[in-house]
Amino acid sequence: MGYDGLAGGIGLTSMLLLGVVAQGNGLLGLVAFALVGALLGFLRYNFPPARIYLGDGGAYFLGFLIAALALANADRGLAFQTMGTTIVLLSVPLADAAFTVFAQRGSGVAAASSGSQAPASPSARAGRSRQEPLLWVYGLNLILLLLV
Repeated sequence: MGYDGLAGGIGLTSMLLLGVVAQGNGLLGLVAFALVGALLGFLRYNFPPARIYLGDGGAYFLGFLIAALALANADRGLAFQTMGTTIVLLSVPLADAAFTVFAQRGSGVAAASSGSQAPASPSARAGRSRQEPLLWVYGLNLILLLLV
């Protein structure tokens, strides 16, 4: 999608779930809730129109932290629950990546291109604000996380 605040919002909801799941696990819950606080402060300035940006390094680091905390909190006796939580954590970002690739392929744009050549999302073409689809993605991710 390429929206300001997308990675931070997905990271926020994911860390919130990991913090709730890891509450009885001491330091892991503390780290997850500390990241929730940091991401809340960051999103104040990253929500559209953004004044600061996460960048590739920040997004990669956030994804690494989500994966590391999920694995560190995994209980070998609850492998199915751990796998289900991981799939839910990754569902919205993977769906976004798949949508982008299919939209670019359908419009004849190379899959590796970005910026002005990339096709706009359906909500942007419909004339909606930049905040509205972002809030829908946040809501969808939050609903999926609450189902776990």
